[in-house]
Amino acid sequence: HPYTSHPLPFLLRQVLGVSPASPGFHTFSVRVNPMDLTSARGKVVTPKGPIHVSWQKQAAEINLELVVPAGTTAHVTPPVGWHRPNLMLALDASPVTLQPLPVASGSFATRIESAVSVPAGRHRLRFVRTSRD
Repeated sequence: HPYTSHPLPFLLRQVLGVSPASPGFHTFSVRVNPMDLTSARGKVVTPKGPIHVSWQKQAAEINLELVVPAGTTAHVTPPVGWHRPNLMLALDASPVTLQPLPVASGSFATRIESAVSVPAGRHRLRFVRTSRD
């Protein structure tokens, strides 16, 4: 099937980091993968409405703006390559603690990872490395 031969699925899942964790994107995962990029922005159209993602990387910090559609929940994990314990995370300017949550590991397959649950609405997340991993 040619669907996965197009670069768009790669960009949505790998660069923006959006993957469905349940049918219809009722729950979905976001894991930013900055690679050598300093920023990315885009939207993923879902049956519940568009998911908007925008992130910027500056040295030891990634700022993520996320719009979670009504009736859905995002499970946001630390960016690829950014691991605890040398990581601080804030959601809407308030410190948060990562919790074990189901995150996408394939088409509707999930595994338990450290993440933060983000409800519907417009949110800002800030990841800060306190030292190099």
